Amino acid sequence: MKRRLNKFLLMALTGVLFLFSCSNPVTSSEDDGDILLESFFLNTTLNPALSSIVMGEIENYEVILVISTDSSLSYYVPEFVSSAQSVLVDGQEQVSGESGQDFSNPVDYTFISSSGKTTVYTVEAIFLGFWNEMDGSPVGTAVGTAAQVKIDLKQGVFPHLIYMDNALLLSGKYYDAYNNPYWVNMGGPFGSANILSFSSQSTDSSIWTAAVSSGSPNAVSLIKYQDPGNWTAMGLPVFLDGPDLGNLKVFAENDFAAYISVIDSYGSSNQPEVWSYNGIWNHHGGGPLSSMSASSFVADLIDGQLIAAASYNDDPDNIYLYYYDWDFDIWYPSTIAKPGHLVRELYRDEETNDLIMVTVSVNSNDSSLSDVNWLSWDMDSNSVSDYVEPLTLYINPTDPLALYFSDNTPLLATDQYVYEYIKGGWRTLGNGPYCDTPSLAFSIVASSLGSRFIAYQDSGSYDVIVKMLKLE
Repeated sequence: MKRRLNKFLLMALTGVLFLFSCSNPVTSSEDDGDILLESFFLNTTLNPALSSIVMGEIENYEVILVISTDSSLSYYVPEFVSSAQSVLVDGQEQVSGESGQDFSNPVDYTFISSSGKTTVYTVEAIFLGFWNEMDGSPVGTAVGTAAQVKIDLKQGVFPHLIYMDNALLLSGKYYDAYNNPYWVNMGGPFGSANILSFSSQSTDSSIWTAAVSSGSPNAVSLIKYQDPGNWTAMGLPVFLDGPDLGNLKVFAENDFAAYISVIDSYGSSNQPEVWSYNGIWNHHGGGPLSSMSASSFVADLIDGQLIAAASYNDDPDNIYLYYYDWDFDIWYPSTIAKPGHLVRELYRDEETNDLIMVTVSVNSNDSSLSDVNWLSWDMDSNSVSDYVEPLTLYINPTDPLALYFSDNTPLLATDQYVYEYIKGGWRTLGNGPYCDTPSLAFSIVASSLGSRFIAYQDSGSYDVIVKMLKLE
């Protein structure tokens, strides 16, 4: 009887335990789910080439290490914390704080639990490089505090530079890596005297430059450069009453025609206009795009279509977008509610063909900050959405910015720093600022080979300096 009671008691206890286990399942990251990687980082003790600790950004089984250092070193010893029993890379056991890896390419870390379950995390390092002054720099000396600098690339690779010199004329130089001096004069100085402002853009074999020279009224000249050292004035200048020097832009898709967008003065109102030159000057739309007073304006030729965007003092709650009808010489406007946004630039996403519009607005939480917004404009629905997250900076909405859009990647420069949107976040390129004190003028460009070039005017010497950074 006692033996039978013990048997029934054992069966009852087993049933209770079974019911308990069914109603209260045990969860374990090791046995039933993926292995949790709590942290992955590089410290300065084990990696003396680093100036500060690098914390890995862990998301969706990917780890991003953002490395900014003066060294070109790619071998580092990481530390990691996880629930794994063991960790392997290419079948070799990894010990936190002891096992190093070459992160020049993504590395797969396999985390293995005590039950044998595996979870793979891919670790990728982003090397933000460091700024090196190019051979032959400084390139020249620009004029005082009114200077402008524009760097661009011919055929996507070879840097050239346009800047205002001490005589208020334009000078141009290109970089020749095979000769010394490395920066070769491009047949300048060129252009009219007393230059106030200019804009420049390269095509396959030409450099188009629009320049405003002082007068009554001011004159806007268009000049084209073609090898070897040949600057040619394109027709007679266009005379404008008072163009806004900060909103002058030249743009072109080929070597035969160029366009100019500008804000001109009409009495007390500053109104946006678009001109083009293809043997003769054409005033698109026959006059200003609006009678309202513009605070910012930009236009561009995108896939053969002339597009423009403006912000107006009369209507600060909206951005005005314009589509040009070639047949009827008419601008068709539409509006998008974006209070306080100043339009800065237009680009096109080469994969989706979406129009990308860059604006600057005061940060909603801190009026001492501004947001640089990259917006995707859907022309069919006339709506905008964030192309990437805004970049918040200690600037005013009207402060100078150098913008560039390369391989669908936003890039911008301020008077001391360069930022690029890489792997889902804004990164500061280089090992800090590209110059010790805020520069007076600056321009940024990216090559198809991964190089970034910054040209700027030093605030002390007024020298024009060019630096290069190579992204790995």
